[in-house]
Amino acid sequence: MQGAIHNTQKELRAMYEKLEKLLRFSSSDLASSCKYDASKDSLKITQALEKNIKKHNDNLSSKLQEPRDDIRSEQSEYFAKNLAFEYGESPNEAELKDLLDTIKKRNKDFNADFYIKEAESSIKDTKKGKKNSDLDSTSKNKNIKPLYKNALNQWKELIESKLTEHQEQIIKQSQGELIKRTKEWLEFIQKMQDTIDDLGEAGEMFGKSIMQSLRDGLESGKSLSEYLGEGSMTPKSNEKEHKSSIGQNLDSGNLQRKFMNLEKWLKILQQDSVKKLCEMLGRFYKEEKKLEMEFYSSMTTFSTKIPTPYAKEEISGITLGRDLENILPQELALLDDEDFGILFDLKFVENRLFCFEKQGYEDTINQKEVTNEREKETTETKGPIILCIDTSGSMSGEPETIAKAIALFMARIAMEQKRACYLISFSTGIYTLDLTPPNGLFELMSFLEMSFNGGTDAIPAIQEGFRKMQDEAYKKADMLVISDFVFGGDDERRIAELMKQKDEQNKCYALYIGAKKA
Repeated sequence: MQGAIHNTQKELRAMYEKLEKLLRFSSSDLASSCKYDASKDSLKITQALEKNIKKHNDNLSSKLQEPRDDIRSEQSEYFAKNLAFEYGESPNEAELKDLLDTIKKRNKDFNADFYIKEAESSIKDTKKGKKNSDLDSTSKNKNIKPLYKNALNQWKELIESKLTEHQEQIIKQSQGELIKRTKEWLEFIQKMQDTIDDLGEAGEMFGKSIMQSLRDGLESGKSLSEYLGEGSMTPKSNEKEHKSSIGQNLDSGNLQRKFMNLEKWLKILQQDSVKKLCEMLGRFYKEEKKLEMEFYSSMTTFSTKIPTPYAKEEISGITLGRDLENILPQELALLDDEDFGILFDLKFVENRLFCFEKQGYEDTINQKEVTNEREKETTETKGPIILCIDTSGSMSGEPETIAKAIALFMARIAMEQKRACYLISFSTGIYTLDLTPPNGLFELMSFLEMSFNGGTDAIPAIQEGFRKMQDEAYKKADMLVISDFVFGGDDERRIAELMKQKDEQNKCYALYIGAKKA
């Protein structure tokens, strides 16, 4: 019996050691499993790997705290039986059999027959040399108690073995998913680095931001698809979908094509007319300097003279006493007369001689807090950007080119200044894109490839813009509507009414693109 328990404990120790080894999985182990040379760190992702493994270990710790339902149920049964054993009466043969049946039900390999035979053998040994009448229940139970305790101990070992094995499976599965996820990220980051190196201006302009966003993605612990999404626009209505290339996977070939297309749009940004327009818009979205009054406190030091009786500088009055140096002349006159001399002595003894009272002054240093007012130059940072772009058929051609160029310009501002940017395209329905860094560039690439078609309904887009302004991240957002404004009279009236509902801290701008109205 002791040998069986010893073997179980030996197996447990081996499992614990294996478990501890699995839990020591570090960022260098992760890099090695993904066949990445962390010592060279050509992609500069060592820090991202360390933070990724930390998040993985934190999540893993919470998972390991919760055992399987069947193990938790078995633990509850064990605790109930053990509690009854510790604080109840000594178990009898029937209770031992009940315990063995319970353990056997949970553990098919448990040798219950061994304990039954041991119990029967022990009772037989006790019967020897005693009459049946002399063999009471207490004598029987005395032999059952150690067997019951040993069965409980072995049951505990079996539960711990199951729990350790379950935790080992969780760790292996979690680490396997981590390695697979990290490999996908490393392959994608390497492809992106190669693509950026092959590009010209687009690579120089967006390469650093893209690579940093991908490192942030690796650090986040999310999968590649979760972090980057599918690059698709989100429909906000049940209208027909845009006929565009949006929604394609970001594989290597697509990325190459998307970056080549991006480079084309960057060249369009350099055209004089578009560049001038973007520079004008840029002034609206730059930080502004302004003067404001501010109150500030300062400490002022000043001195004051306080009267003090300890400095005898000037006469301040008359007092009764016996200060011979300062007694009045008429009191001294008493000494010239023999009869009045006694009076002087009496007044001296009683401290009733009239004396000059003298005092002086001492300087004290004081401090006082003073509140002052002054002008202060402050920088008013611009808030998030909401773009409402008309993608109807009337915008196709040159207006479409300008609208897409402006969208690229605004996304570039958002990326440089790390500001939230939200794009709402509208025709017969509305679609939205979150251009906020870090993954906003991939969404923008998809927008630049879509074609403009369909009718025009700007009301839902402006309503969506105002709804977005209610979000905490867009409280101080500015909205720019880009359109040829070919609306019906009723639409113009409704838009004017909508504009009255906007919050005072939000600003709305309109950019007209199209032929000049007569």
